[in-house]
Amino acid sequence: MNAIHDKYGRDVKLPGLVTILADKNIDEMLALLKQNISPLLLFQIDNQRTLQSNQVVDKIYACFSEAWQEAKRTFLPSAKLPWVICGSIYGIGEVFQFLNIKIQKQ
Repeated sequence: MNAIHDKYGRDVKLPGLVTILADKNIDEMLALLKQNISPLLLFQIDNQRTLQSNQVVDKIYACFSEAWQEAKRTFLPSAKLPWVICGSIYGIGEVFQFLNIKIQKQ
């Protein structure tokens, strides 16, 4: 978050798509994320440890592609700031696959 604060200031909230694994401290993580990210769209991943709807009051999209479609439809047309996409390595792997991003080995 320091890099975001350095670039955009401490009072700016960036829109974001986030996945959290169910075995993490979800309430604490969401409280921290919501200080810096708004709107915050949660999405599940194809993993048994994925966040479940009974763990949060926020809406959870079934996968990244659903959250992405909602973001594009609802928020991206008027977005003036970059979007944050964050989560577990599993979640980011699914995002990379969806966006067709290839990781090059060094």
